[in-house]
Amino acid sequence: MQDILQQARKNSATVTSRLSNPAYNIADYATDSVAIGNNGTVKTIPLSLAPQTQRSFYFNTKYGSTMTP
Repeated sequence: MQDILQQARKNSATVTSRLSNPAYNIADYATDSVAIGNNGTVKTIPLSLAPQTQRSFYFNTKYGSTMTP
């Protein structure tokens, strides 16, 4: 799974978000996932889920202001 954090002026976004603390469980995330404090794509490690199985992934984002480039 992956999620692209929004970046100002791309796809109508007005602010840039950055991955923020608290630190996530590093073992659940890919080595090329965005680092805390940066903007980019949050990626989990490849995994298989059995049908009807749930798995939660949490990540915090910090939003800038509309004045941030």
